[in-house]
Amino acid sequence: MSRTPRPALTAASAVLLAAVLALPADAAPVPDVPDVPEAADAADAAGPAGQDGAAGPAPGPAAPAADGAEPAADAPLGELLTRLQTLHGQAERATEAYHATAEDLKDARAETARLTGDLAGTRADLATARRRAGLLARAQYRGPGLAPYLQLLLARDTETALDRKQVISRAIGNQAAVVTRLESGAKRLGALTASSRKALDRQRELTGERKRRRDRVDDRLTEVADALAELTPAKLAALDRLEVRGAEEDRRELMAPEGADGGGPDAVADGKPGGARPEASGGTDRPRRPGTWGAAEREPSRAGRRAVSYALDQVGKPYRAGAGGPRAYDSSGLTQRAWREAGVRIPRTARGQWRELRRVPLTAMRPGDIVVYHRDASHVALYLGHGRVVEAPRTGQRVRVVPVTIRPLRGAVRPG
Repeated sequence: MSRTPRPALTAASAVLLAAVLALPADAAPVPDVPDVPEAADAADAAGPAGQDGAAGPAPGPAAPAADGAEPAADAPLGELLTRLQTLHGQAERATEAYHATAEDLKDARAETARLTGDLAGTRADLATARRRAGLLARAQYRGPGLAPYLQLLLARDTETALDRKQVISRAIGNQAAVVTRLESGAKRLGALTASSRKALDRQRELTGERKRRRDRVDDRLTEVADALAELTPAKLAALDRLEVRGAEEDRRELMAPEGADGGGPDAVADGKPGGARPEASGGTDRPRRPGTWGAAEREPSRAGRRAVSYALDQVGKPYRAGAGGPRAYDSSGLTQRAWREAGVRIPRTARGQWRELRRVPLTAMRPGDIVVYHRDASHVALYLGHGRVVEAPRTGQRVRVVPVTIRPLRGAVRPG
């Protein structure tokens, strides 16, 4: 019995077969991208200090003063207020850094999830292309015994030869297209794998950084709690009155009509507890002449009016670092939640609000604008009009309405 000879491989089918054989069954050593362990997430879910609305570190008994040292509670009220403001500023900056890292981690997780989805889709496309390539290679191998050029030479007539040429050309083109898809799919898979690994490394790095920043926040809050534990309720109330009284004096001077004795923004004194002269900084927007703040109150937008209404409803609720409502707030948590209730999404952190929202002159503020404090933009409040704001102040205090001059001013921004 004569054995039917196997057909010779064409150049295109040889390339196709080589491409198929060059790819392993599962399309390269591409590991699945695992999710980053999130053991700390439960503790972090509501911020550095635990569940929303829960109290921060509870003030304990005052530690005895060292021999010969004056107890902190016996220091003058002005010094005590400065000390508390400094400690709280450190805690607030640590909280801001924590929130910024948490936002970065959220973005990194979203990017990892996106790349994981792209990887799955690319693997599926590559598997489909590989199956088609295998079918074409087997069909070519088991096809007619004559090579394509011999089929053309042995055609009965010119018309048949032309028909066969078109069929053969299409087949060769299909083979080349399959090879191209295989090659591009393999390259895309490799690139996505590298990107996924980088994203995963970044996610792990941020998870560790978030934990370190949360620990720093807890340390700062413990310092604040220790300082508060040294003070009696009567002394704490006296400190609050001192802070607000100084800020109210500054507010009156800032909004005084032009020509009034001691009036105007340039008369605001430095160094007073609660005083709020704008800090020297390239980005500070400071009123330049007396009387400009009180000249004309601007009407809020509809969303601004809703934000103000919500914020005022929160007066009396406790401050807690990292809280965004509805039972407790930190400063940026209050402004973000108020504007979210008004239908506008803004950044979570005070620095993010200062950096990303539209800036407005302090003299052009209207109710609902966000007032930003300190050179590092670490504290915010919601402007109410007439030189007053509603703010979530600091550990041990509650959401309150105070003069806009309660802290050193940085500037103002407008959501929406």
